[in-house]
Amino acid sequence: MPEAVQTPKRPLLPAALRWSGPLLSALYGLGVKFHRSSARPQFAPVATICIGNITVGGTGKTPATIFFARELASRGRKAAVLMRGYRQQGGDEAEEVKSALRSFDVPVILGGDRHASALDAAKRGCNVVLLDDGFQHWRLRRDLDIVLIDGSDPFGGEKLVPHGFLREPLDGLARAGALLVTRSEHLSGEERGALAERLKRYTQAPIFFARHAPSGVRRLQALSGARDMTLADLRGLSAVGACGIGNPAAFWSTARDAGVELVAREAFSDHHAYGVADVERMVQLARAKNAQAILITEKDAVKIEKLELPADAAFVSLRVEFQIDGFAHLWPAIEASLHAGDARHTIK
Repeated sequence: MPEAVQTPKRPLLPAALRWSGPLLSALYGLGVKFHRSSARPQFAPVATICIGNITVGGTGKTPATIFFARELASRGRKAAVLMRGYRQQGGDEAEEVKSALRSFDVPVILGGDRHASALDAAKRGCNVVLLDDGFQHWRLRRDLDIVLIDGSDPFGGEKLVPHGFLREPLDGLARAGALLVTRSEHLSGEERGALAERLKRYTQAPIFFARHAPSGVRRLQALSGARDMTLADLRGLSAVGACGIGNPAAFWSTARDAGVELVAREAFSDHHAYGVADVERMVQLARAKNAQAILITEKDAVKIEKLELPADAAFVSLRVEFQIDGFAHLWPAIEASLHAGDARHTIK
């Protein structure tokens, strides 16, 4: 099995413009301050919980949003997920969330105006809304901000975009009601402790650790004579790993945790729009490496399975489950936000 490879995030600036990074980051920071100071945030008449982050790139917001929506629905709450509805969030991410929550009767509402979306959710009978990627959204006030910190790159280079990967200065973590360190399955106890101590410089919020665990697998094609796959079938499976997500290295790690032997890796850009040529490229690579399958994420599967796939190539998607250590200790904060929303709804 190949050794673990940590894929660095792609720089946001082209090489020729790297010299301008500090200046552009300073201008970006001024823009963030102006945008926040000019906003007039309002509460919605329902409990409002944000699942956000402080860096760009894949921290696991979508699996986290699905997790919290399921938890709320299983406890009798009528929840809705609010997504921006433009660019990538109106495409693969929205489809992934809708598919995962279909059996829980959780509507996914798309729209750049989150306050308007929250009002729409209230009219549909919802009593709690989840903002997917809303920590830097200023127009809608929240009862609770749950901020995700990527355990593999917690501080985004400590520089604002585009010079680094921070969406706002780290002092913004003071607004958080809880921090979730994601992809913590590969952190030692000592590393967890050191990271928690550093995060405490910026926030008094409780800190929890979350993991992305393989939870299922499915074939994209109905191959002749092939049975449904289980996680056990991944043990020793020779596969080409392919994905178009913000943190490819995290997917490689999850695949290895499931026992997959990655004989090659193909990392496309985040939210890549797959075409026939991409499918052919993956198939050719799998044939050249004598791979048994092409392993992709569920996020990529919603796009790839719409294309015509060769009958002799096995495309397999890996489902990942978001798990939180000590979730019972986080629930009281969520419950308090629900009560706050209920009080507004009752008063109104």
